[in-house]
Amino acid sequence: MEDQARAVQGPSAPECLICKQKVESPGTHYNIHMNEINMERIERKRNLERLKHEDRRAENEDRRAENEEKKNQRRRIKNKRRRIKRKNELETKRLETLDNKQQLAMEALWQVQNRGEVENAADGA
Repeated sequence: MEDQARAVQGPSAPECLICKQKVESPGTHYNIHMNEINMERIERKRNLERLKHEDRRAENEDRRAENEEKKNQRRRIKNKRRRIKRKNELETKRLETLDNKQQLAMEALWQVQNRGEVENAADGA
């Protein structure tokens, strides 16, 4: 690096407070350290931002998955209600049909009984 090229071995050369190396130009040498520190700070900041984005993305994916599961659950419940409603409608229709058949059978029986009474009354007269 540039600071190593400028390093001076003499006893009169100032010492860098950061790396304890004897340097010819402390100001320039200090700026090099500050640039390195700033670059590291910028890199850390970028990494933090990336991690935040990844966290947000993961949270969004989790939320989407939960919403999808809730939607599927609502759909399953709706379908179950529809099936139960349809089953009940079919059962009601079957019972009504059965009631109608019983009613027709009762009417037919009543007519047969009435015929028999009418014939008996005609025979008796």
